[in-house]
Amino acid sequence: MKNVFRQHIPRFVDDRGITRTVVEFSSMEELFAIPDVIRCKSHKTFHGFAMSDEHLLALYDDGFNWSVVGSIKYPSVVYLPKWDGGKYRAELPDGTQTVLSKEVQSTCGDVLELLDGTRARNIKSFTRV
Repeated sequence: MKNVFRQHIPRFVDDRGITRTVVEFSSMEELFAIPDVIRCKSHKTFHGFAMSDEHLLALYDDGFNWSVVGSIKYPSVVYLPKWDGGKYRAELPDGTQTVLSKEVQSTCGDVLELLDGTRARNIKSFTRV
């Protein structure tokens, strides 16, 4: 069975004149040989790939950053880890630095709104002690 990769172009991009990549593949090796997928692997902080429903995600910086690469027609036959949500380096109101994931309800800029109503600051990297 042939599967299909369809390149993701974010909605904020004016895609007039852009030809979206649509490629058939029948193995993981063929998926990883698609130029849009190869391009992700060449980034200096590339960490790996994961699936979120039908979306192929590229993970960077140990999984703290991610981007949608494209969609997969038959995701059940793409054997990659299931994405379990974003993770954030955070500074809590008391100054404690920690990693959060499932506790985060929403983000806006550098503000993380937690499920319990607390707000934390999203930080790029931890302060070295």
